[in-house]
Amino acid sequence: MANYDHDDLRDRSDDMRRAAIERAPAEPDVKANNPKDGFGVLKASMSWVSMPVVMEMAVGMAEGGFKYGGHNYRVCAPRASVYVDGAIRHICDWWEGEDNDSDAQIEISNITKAITSLCVLRDAMIQGRYIDDRPPPSPNGWLKALGEKMKTLAAKNPNPVARYLANGKRGAGRIL
Repeated sequence: MANYDHDDLRDRSDDMRRAAIERAPAEPDVKANNPKDGFGVLKASMSWVSMPVVMEMAVGMAEGGFKYGGHNYRVCAPRASVYVDGAIRHICDWWEGEDNDSDAQIEISNITKAITSLCVLRDAMIQGRYIDDRPPPSPNGWLKALGEKMKTLAAKNPNPVARYLANGKRGAGRIL
């Protein structure tokens, strides 16, 4: 395997994983017939969700709540395009190296602000109170077709030139 800038991280990651497994406590005594388990495990569970991300999103939502009124999007139907555009702008800012939202009143990640934009939109969708101003739809499968073109490009370029990373180093040319 080629020696890319991230190989040392992979090695450390494996070591950290092994150490965590060794430190893991023994499985506690669990009642085989606990009736609550059978029902509880089938319900939506927050244990699958990263709490630091959820709580950071709550801070981002609070900023919007202070500026516009909490849950305003449940009363005044938001246009989908406004929140999709906002989420994409935050992702683009982050991708291009601006980690935090420069317009925010606090230091908060552009990724978190993108998540909050999508949270507002999704909640409005669930509540049935949003304006669907998407353009007419593209044909089904358009994105999958582009994925197939990428596979063709990859097959025709088995040894691509490595890309440059944010730290100025070069990473893997292809990750397939």
